Amino acid sequence: MKKQKFSIKNTLKTIFSVLIVIFLFVGPSFLFNPSLYKISVDKIFSTPNSSTVLELWHIETFEGGSFSRAKFLQNRAIDFNKQNQGKFIIVKNFTLEQLQLNLSKNNHPDLISFGVGCGEYVLPYLSELNINNSIRSDLIDSGKIKNKQYALPYMLGGYVLITNQSNVVDQKFQNDLINNAFNMTRCFGKNTIPSLCFAKNTLINPANALVKNNVVGNKQGFLDNNFSTYDAYVKFINNASVNLLGTQRDFVRCKNREQSGKLETCYYSYLSGYSDLVQYISVFDNISQTKKDISKAFIKFLLSKQVQQQIKNINMFSVLTNAIYETQDGAICDFEKALKKPLVCINVFSQNQVLEQNKLKSWAYLGI
Repeated sequence: MKKQKFSIKNTLKTIFSVLIVIFLFVGPSFLFNPSLYKISVDKIFSTPNSSTVLELWHIETFEGGSFSRAKFLQNRAIDFNKQNQGKFIIVKNFTLEQLQLNLSKNNHPDLISFGVGCGEYVLPYLSELNINNSIRSDLIDSGKIKNKQYALPYMLGGYVLITNQSNVVDQKFQNDLINNAFNMTRCFGKNTIPSLCFAKNTLINPANALVKNNVVGNKQGFLDNNFSTYDAYVKFINNASVNLLGTQRDFVRCKNREQSGKLETCYYSYLSGYSDLVQYISVFDNISQTKKDISKAFIKFLLSKQVQQQIKNINMFSVLTNAIYETQDGAICDFEKALKKPLVCINVFSQNQVLEQNKLKSWAYLGI
């Protein structure tokens, strides 16, 4: 009996050993077969319609409000995807120089967000936009060429005269700060603080906001410069001028510094009548019809009242007729009211040579 049990035990051991050997030779071909573990991205993102990924390049030619406009666009792209499963939009930041380099190599996105100074480079590549919208009539034409719409405004900025209260020694200026922008020069012994500073080394034309408001300039009251908009702001907070003609970004910066006790209280005079601080969006022509349709759907989404309302989260302004700020929002509500008045806007496709000539004309008018 013992011999029989021993024989069965040995037989089982032999069979088990044979199975192990077979597994060692055959098993790896199954366990380590890549095809068994391959994940299809298409299946992951599969929807009733096939998935489509679009690129949106964001080019900044002027400073925005309190947060990144590219981040704002990316968040809206995420919202758009939630409503349109399988339609993905990736937002990428590019400088103007990077854009030019890529276009020269025939690399381009599906959509592009841009402002003045960029338009002449992208115009040859754009598709006409026949999109019904509620954009303000005084803004819409700035994205047209030969009465054809190639760019649609989707976000607005404005100019503001920021005045350091402690440097307004003559109280009569308080009643009309804008028209006295050049007249508040202060002298401290041998040192002179010019009345006004604004950036001259920029694609935008702040001086024209003064021209459109019939301000009389003078060279003696101006801090002549080759500053960027940020450099001009830094000069102002360091008490190099009594006034700063800045953008909504400077407005936000100064308000934040006031609240943190890093800047004395300022007056804010909002300039109506003119703005070249407009962000546009366009669609490239050399893409598939499917991508064009999705691109246009995204633009309609971006121009919807719901999305335009969210622009207040980055301290910019809507391009629709509806106000997005309320009295409880504080000073920025007054800023919006000034910009709700009819605006003169330069065509976003103006050549950079024309932009430079316009700046020179504005400076000459102001005598600076």
